Order: sequence, then structure tokens, then C-alpha cells
Amino acid sequence: MAGDRISAALKTDGTVVAWGLNFTIPFPTGLANVKALSCNGTHMLALKTDGTVVAWGNNGNGQSIVPAGLTGVTAVAAGGFHSIALKSDGSVAAWGSNSQGQALPPAAISRAYALAATAHGNFALVAQALAITEQPASKTIGVGGNTTFTATAKGAGAISYQWNKNGVAIPGATNATLTVSSAQAANAGQYTVTVTDATSSVTSSAGTLTVSPTPPAADSRLYAIPAARLSAPAAIF
Repeated sequence: MAGDRISAALKTDGTVVAWGLNFTIPFPTGLANVKALSCNGTHMLALKTDGTVVAWGNNGNGQSIVPAGLTGVTAVAAGGFHSIALKSDGSVAAWGSNSQGQALPPAAISRAYALAATAHGNFALVAQALAITEQPASKTIGVGGNTTFTATAKGAGAISYQWNKNGVAIPGATNATLTVSSAQAANAGQYTVTVTDATSSVTSSAGTLTVSPTPPAADSRLYAIPAARLSAPAAIF
């Protein structure tokens, strides 16, 4: 990663090697557990695996002073004299020079999933709101029957599913469909699915599974019919 008179390399063990001009804030000794670097001028940002950010280099506009309490960061980008960070909730934090409004992200940015910085500006990819477009439908089946609940959703990036029964997660039920096989009375209940995308989660409305008792089999026993009932009716004159 190279900037203007400042360079750094991220090693596979999460440590960083830096060289170049020693600006206002020197390279932090012992920096480790780093997973990403960004540089676009004379300062450098390092994103650590715990979601915190470390900065060094030129600090003429406060771009190398990370805001106190900044955590949950998933990506960083260094501008010419400002810095931005993407948080796991889809919001964006910014600091440093605000000469062109670059350190004031729009309030509407709440579902960003990628970002980049230029010398005096920023870009963010913002996802559509996560929504379940097909809710689980209620089902009624007999004992021993089979049925499938289905849900579909739209959101940012990959979408994951977790099915629940009566509010409790069902182990291994992580597909867009949930099949109940050879149903028994114990399978009856309220079924929902929690859907998660790159920035948020939402839980569906409940689909009710009703398991009806199997109807009694028809009685096939033979009964004797009194002979008197089988005799022909008397002739009427």
C-alpha cells in the first residue's frame, strides 16, 4: 500500500511493515492483528480484526486521530486529508478535513456495504432495505404427512436464513425452505424465519402448522343380519 511519501505492507500474520517519511503521528510500534490497510495521500489506516482502527502519518487536518469509541468497523478508506470507516450496521463514520463536506456522511446512508475515498470526496454502495418478499404460509396436515414452509427475501449481498419454531432456532434449518416430514403432534406450532443480509436482520410473520389426527379407519367387520329382515315383504292384495 503506497501513498505520498508513505508506504506499508500487510503481512500474512497480521503485522505491518511501514517505511517512508515520518509524519506527525509515527507508525505505531507493535501493530498486529491487522486485516486491511488504506492510504490515499500522506496518512495510513489499518483495520484490525477486532473492528477497531489505527491511523498514522500526516495529521494536519485530524485525519489520523481516530474517533474515540469507534468499533464494529468492517472497511476503511483514506482520502487526501480525511478518513472514513464502514461499520457493521451499514453506517459510515468520517473524520479529518471537511473542506468539501467529505467528513459529513449523509444521514440517509444507513445500509452501506462498500466504500471508497478520493482526495476530497467519498463513494458508498448502499443496499435496498432488507425485506421478506414471501412470508411462510400456514399449513394443515395429517399425522405422518409432509409439508414445506418457504420464504424469500431481498437485501444486500448474500442472504442467510434461520428457521425457528415457537421462537426457538431449529438447528441446521438454514435454507430458504423448511420441510417437516412424517409430522407428529409435537411438530405443530408457530414457524418463523430470521433473514440476515450484509447489514441487518428481520424476522418473518409466523406460519402455523396444524397437525390433525389421522381419521379412524373404516370398520370392515361383517355383521349378521337377522333372517327376518332378509325375507321378502308379504304381498298386498
